[in-house]
Amino acid sequence: MEGQSLVASLPCCLLTQPRQCVLPIGPLDRVIRVVGNGAGDKGPQRRVPRRRHVRPEDPQTQLLRRLCRAEIGLIEQRTAFVPQLQQALHEYYPAALEAFDDWTAPAAWEFVARFPTPAALVPAGPRRWQKFLHVQRLYCPTTAEKRLAIFARAAEFASPSAAVTTAKSLLALTLVKPLRTLAAQLKEYRRRIAPAFADHPEADIFSSLPGGGQKLAPRLLGASGANRAVFASAEA
Repeated sequence: MEGQSLVASLPCCLLTQPRQCVLPIGPLDRVIRVVGNGAGDKGPQRRVPRRRHVRPEDPQTQLLRRLCRAEIGLIEQRTAFVPQLQQALHEYYPAALEAFDDWTAPAAWEFVARFPTPAALVPAGPRRWQKFLHVQRLYCPTTAEKRLAIFARAAEFASPSAAVTTAKSLLALTLVKPLRTLAAQLKEYRRRIAPAFADHPEADIFSSLPGGGQKLAPRLLGASGANRAVFASAEA
């Protein structure tokens, strides 16, 4: 049968207007009959969505989006360092953790840099403690006395192991360095994001959103963009 063609056909009752493709075969080959969607094919049809050509975002939106994404990345790095610092302090310097609630605030890191161990804090005395609080703008009548009392008894809760104190204080100071750098870079990003958002044509729209604020509104605009054609509907 070499050189001839074979057709593997379906039952006639299933085909009304079949379209087939018969391929030349050799002795061991087969021919597959390709049945298309003829008039008798009542099966479900797959609808191919039309491709929409969307214009790219304008340069202002692109800049704002990239600045906000980079800023969020730096915040995530800061968030990763803070628990490590807290864990190190927990092992040798619990008074520091008790004195400060927000360890994402630079003032808490500056405290560790200025008084890295209980042995460095206690001899400094109340006058230096008060000066530190004033410089960091933390001196408040409702919290200052509580902090000063914690500073005074810091040695009572310190680790008794000199090895632990030496190793963990070095780790704490090591972690403070990148946190300081991240704080400076985040401040620079905020300085760049603010005018980029203010100059955007849709800044007023996103600023008017409930809870938008100076930080969230630019991120929302950068994430959603100014080109509404990328969304198929309002729900999208």
